[in-house]
Amino acid sequence: MNDKYYILNVLTISSLPKILSFSLKLISYPLMVRAVGISQLGVVVYLSAVITILECFVDFGATTAAGKDIAAARDQDSVSEVYVLMKWLKFQISIALISFIPFLLFTYLITFYSSTINFDIEILIILVISNWLRVFINFIRTALTSLLAFKLLVVLDILESLMQSLFWFLVATYLPTIFGLALSNIILTLLILIVGVLILFYSIGMKWPRENNELTEQKSLSSDYSPKILIYKSIDFFWLRIATRSLTSIPNIIFGKIFGADFVGIIGAYSKIIDLLNFPYGVIGVKGVSKVTALWNMVSKVVSLSLFLSAICFIGSPYIKMVLFPNNPNSISIIKIMSILIFTNAISSTITMMSDYVDSVKSRNILISFVSIFQIPILLFVAKMYGENGSVLCLASVILITNYFYIKIALKKFFKDARFHIRKEVIYFSFTIIFALIVSDYFQRNDYVLIFAQLNWLNDILSSIFILTFVIILSFIFNKKMRRFYSLRNILNFL
Repeated sequence: MNDKYYILNVLTISSLPKILSFSLKLISYPLMVRAVGISQLGVVVYLSAVITILECFVDFGATTAAGKDIAAARDQDSVSEVYVLMKWLKFQISIALISFIPFLLFTYLITFYSSTINFDIEILIILVISNWLRVFINFIRTALTSLLAFKLLVVLDILESLMQSLFWFLVATYLPTIFGLALSNIILTLLILIVGVLILFYSIGMKWPRENNELTEQKSLSSDYSPKILIYKSIDFFWLRIATRSLTSIPNIIFGKIFGADFVGIIGAYSKIIDLLNFPYGVIGVKGVSKVTALWNMVSKVVSLSLFLSAICFIGSPYIKMVLFPNNPNSISIIKIMSILIFTNAISSTITMMSDYVDSVKSRNILISFVSIFQIPILLFVAKMYGENGSVLCLASVILITNYFYIKIALKKFFKDARFHIRKEVIYFSFTIIFALIVSDYFQRNDYVLIFAQLNWLNDILSSIFILTFVIILSFIFNKKMRRFYSLRNILNFL
């Protein structure tokens, strides 16, 4: 497939369900959060933090390793990708079945004996089973991507987006409890798994080798896909998966034990909103290693745009609090601090995906493992000494530093001994965002924005957003190079 059209397919097709998901979930998710309440949601967030770490032993890195092997078989034509897929599928099913009882048992022991948050055992069982089934859905998605079955993947994504939003609406309306949320989660997972299995077998049915001699020849390759070899191939990805999950889940476990369910509920709910806002950034890092400098210019440009979203959420934190946490006034400061994570999520979504193409998994494994371990004493100390706001600020700092080293690792792999110089336009735009945020925040703190409110134009928060946007627009007007660099035509020319 022509590289240009391949990228256009990825960008166009994979963006559609994410845009649809963003639109629907941005309405249904806040309704569900308000109805269920952050205390009950915090229980789910806390239990899920423990479950997602232990779920790595169910996946064992097989999903990512399988995707890599299937894609390699597709490109090399030395063995049928369907043959490789079936070998990995059997391996994944075997690992999942063997690990299910230990998965359930260890999750119960860890959460029951170390938690200060009260929960019912049936909620834990439902969440464990949902996450266990989710392993197979992740495998299906990875397989469809490796088989270039983008249209079928879109069908699955759109269906899950619609059903997820529908279930959130139903929970908010008819069963606004932790049990209703957990029940909707497992029903959704089961339905998507059934549809995913049908879609996967439809996809491989179209590719199944029809020549008997081809199948006979591939039997001689079975030693290359023996369980021992598959375990060896999965180890690096298992390490990466458990390190990544630990990095993101350990803070919620620590905060849950120290501050309780309400605080973890706020963190979890707003983190989900940040994930929803991150939808444009999951499709950039797929270009490969051709035109490396142009690729990095493009990525740095797109990632810098996320600073604008971060600034909007920082200024609009009272609105976000009013929508998500109307009864928790202290949540405004948490929202403001966590708004920077929109920027860091954009970095990790693009840079890590790109760096995987140049074999930086091991370096990233070492980094994430180091941060995952050393964040524990740091977060414990800060949480006990500086309270909730200090803990969130510490968490945001850890994530910022981690993403800085993501960039360093990726640059070293892409450019070797050469150096990448970030474009002046990106630097100018980034400083413009920071300056505009300072100006708008200053106007808001000193009540200058009330001038607009007295003229019946806007309230104080919208006036601050207006000032932020106005300063940025002025910078584009007076800087012709930046205006050209950030133009839509420039992005399309890159493709």
